[in-house]
Amino acid sequence: MVEEKKPRRPRRSYTDEFKAGAVRLVVEEGKTGSQVARDLDLTLSVPAELG
Repeated sequence: MVEEKKPRRPRRSYTDEFKAGAVRLVVEEGKTGSQVARDLDLTLSVPAELG
């Protein structure tokens, strides 16, 4: 049986406002990077890239 791979999601770009909002969720609301990633439908590697 051949396993099919999921198609890759196109690379997204994020505005400075979006990045600031994500950081605000961590700093002001005390969420973890993982929580913010899930809430914003981001991959786990993105929170490190937002800074």
